[in-house]
Amino acid sequence: MMGHFKFLVLSALISGVASASPNLCANIFAEHSIQPALALTHLEVVSRIDSLIELQLRIQRKNFDSENQFIQALSFFERETKGLMLLDPSYQQLYKDRFFEVSHALNKKQSKADRLRQDDQRERNKRIKEAQVFNPKEKFSILHLEKVMSAVFSPDSKYIMTASEGRTGRLFELATQSEVASFTHEDFPHKRVIFSPNSKYVATSSYDKTAKIYDVMTKQELFSIQHMGTVLRSTFSPDSKYVVTASRDNTARIYEVATKQELYKIEHEGSVLSVVFSPDSKFVATASADRTAKIFEVATKKVLTSILHEGEVNGAVFSPDGQYVATASDDKTVKLTQLYQKLDEE
Repeated sequence: MMGHFKFLVLSALISGVASASPNLCANIFAEHSIQPALALTHLEVVSRIDSLIELQLRIQRKNFDSENQFIQALSFFERETKGLMLLDPSYQQLYKDRFFEVSHALNKKQSKADRLRQDDQRERNKRIKEAQVFNPKEKFSILHLEKVMSAVFSPDSKYIMTASEGRTGRLFELATQSEVASFTHEDFPHKRVIFSPNSKYVATSSYDKTAKIYDVMTKQELFSIQHMGTVLRSTFSPDSKYVVTASRDNTARIYEVATKQELYKIEHEGSVLSVVFSPDSKFVATASADRTAKIFEVATKKVLTSILHEGEVNGAVFSPDGQYVATASDDKTVKLTQLYQKLDEE
């Protein structure tokens, strides 16, 4: 008698859902393996509960093609679970017991599927890249009214910055091929422009005896570095924390970008022609017309050593491992100086 009563209750439940939305009912039965069987064994009850849990998780994620499908699925889920609990109240505890196990298994399955999709996307991107052919063609032109002195890409390849004999440096966004900002020096042209390694800042050097630091995102000037002579070069540290300038006023000035404060002024007896940071951002090397190059330590704010030449020192460069510095001079030599020695080599 009790089995016949369960049959009638569930039959009425399912026929009510089917009459309301027969297609959805059939689709959900098929997709979640919910069979409209009325005489249920224990294994069939467990299977039905597992399918309802899958549907519940799908509803929680709103993983449906339309809002209407979501509403219909939610209505179906509520009616189905209510009918199942009417058959036997103990199914409620069974549902709770099965929920963690089923959801954990599905999440694990979903994570694996996500990884497979990511691997597949990487493989597609690789094939697309390999399918590209070398076919140079002009993308767009940037027109200036004066001679263009320099152009530089941002390290993230999103921007290009140009500097001309005019007073304005121009920032262009590659994706839109449009000018997004212009940076001006008063009455004098730019000498050079450069991006920071993290692409967040731009430094301009000018004949007007200043270097200016700009924020790429806000397009606003952060601060200006004043010299007594033409600023020949500005360079950011590899970690983008510092900027150093080289000037004909015989000095190189080191600033901390975050605080906009000067850390140190390296002095020479002739124009500072070049300046560069070490790969680890710990040291600065200057090259000067006074026939010397100097190695400065940022942390201690001290000049550690001077390298002597017989002519003007035109440039200095660190080795990629930071172990050596090379200086190039008008005296027809390049000197290599080893910065570190093993204890047994001293």
